[in-house]
Amino acid sequence: MHEYLRIIPELQRYDAIYSPYSDCGIFGHYFFGNPKFTKHMSYIGGIVGESMAHYLTDIEVTRAKNKLYSELLSVQSASDVMQ
Repeated sequence: MHEYLRIIPELQRYDAIYSPYSDCGIFGHYFFGNPKFTKHMSYIGGIVGESMAHYLTDIEVTRAKNKLYSELLSVQSASDVMQ
């Protein structure tokens, strides 16, 4: 993933976003940089999710579910998880 991000010149900030819901979630990417390179940023945003999906295994899905369950048990409300 980092080799894709090195392609974008003057990239100042990158962040991956995950918002869990009851039985699904929303994944996204946040790019901030020079406006001249918005085409690069949108192209890389599409590639990163697809390339990371190829390396996803059942073990990593189970690990993520267990992490989410432990986070759900340690908060007071569902809005805390969304934050």
